[in-house]
Amino acid sequence: SLLLLMLWTRRVLGAGAALLAGALLALDPAFFFLSCFDWGAVVPGLLCRMAGFYLAVLWWQRDQRLPAFFAAVFFGLGLFNKIDFSVLLGAAALAAVLCYPQAFYKRLGDRPGVFGLAALGFVLAASPIIVKLPQVLDYALSGAAPTGPSELKEKFNTMLAMYDGSYFYRLMNVGGRFDKMYDLPSAVWTPFG
Repeated sequence: SLLLLMLWTRRVLGAGAALLAGALLALDPAFFFLSCFDWGAVVPGLLCRMAGFYLAVLWWQRDQRLPAFFAAVFFGLGLFNKIDFSVLLGAAALAAVLCYPQAFYKRLGDRPGVFGLAALGFVLAASPIIVKLPQVLDYALSGAAPTGPSELKEKFNTMLAMYDGSYFYRLMNVGGRFDKMYDLPSAVWTPFG
């Protein structure tokens, strides 16, 4: 994931930015801990995310079919990393359409077959989760999920703890108990939002 981030950044912003991005990510405690202690599908999700974005940039710059297809395959596989991957993917697609509408629609009009091939790759890779999606949604919305009605509060606290850098400290401080990690204030403080 780190290498793919650096390769993507080099293609988009140059070698200097790639080295800086690599150093910042490698030294980020959240990335370090996730790389050592993978809870769930986090590390494969990061790999699929960066592989997809790197291949999407290759497709955009070279206008070849295979990078578009395999970018979509990695994005489809990344859906196994739950909703956060879907939100990121949707936001990136929306940003591309809103920020570069002429270039996007010109590419779509010039090469509609590439978009069809990419859609096929995405659907093939994501098909197991797409088939299970109605069951997953029914379970999540039924109230039978173990997180219950406090899930939104937990997600908000998790987002804040990831941004202030205290997430893994909090989790380790309470012995890995997710249900107790927000009971006490964090001993970590940062001036950054």
